[in-house]
Amino acid sequence: MSRQILAQEGIEALREEFKHRLAALYWEDYPNQAIHVRLTGAAAVAPREIHTDAGPVPVVFELGAVMTLAEQKDKLRASWPSLKKMLPGLIGASVNERFGFVGIDVRSEGGDARPYADEKASVERLLGMPVKFTAVPEEPREVPPAILESGSKSTISPGAVIPGV
Repeated sequence: MSRQILAQEGIEALREEFKHRLAALYWEDYPNQAIHVRLTGAAAVAPREIHTDAGPVPVVFELGAVMTLAEQKDKLRASWPSLKKMLPGLIGASVNERFGFVGIDVRSEGGDARPYADEKASVERLLGMPVKFTAVPEEPREVPPAILESGSKSTISPGAVIPGV
């Protein structure tokens, strides 16, 4: 942990140096402490280390990313309206720098992501990136008092829980 804290200045310098090519930058604890930098393009980068009072931290460069992190986030933001139409249970999404995919959180009955499996290829085409769905169980909600007090002839008693409402 101390190396990671002590390497912050070097990490920020890497972000600045590669800001036009940066697809991901993350710390890896296991099996060896290192900073991983994923870059667009094929232009090689000389190996290097960040020197700290706790010891050196290697910087591992990975080349060939298709989009920068900024481009990935912009693409996700611009695609949000289309994603909402494609995935009715959509509640959130973010770029996972470490593993290079977009994590998409969806509400689903019983926390089952299988109903969204058919949309995966379409979503990946839209975003130009791999996606991984995480399903959040849809919880039953209480009927709002306005519905119960509307005067309609309902057989729902006050305080009743209706799944999916």
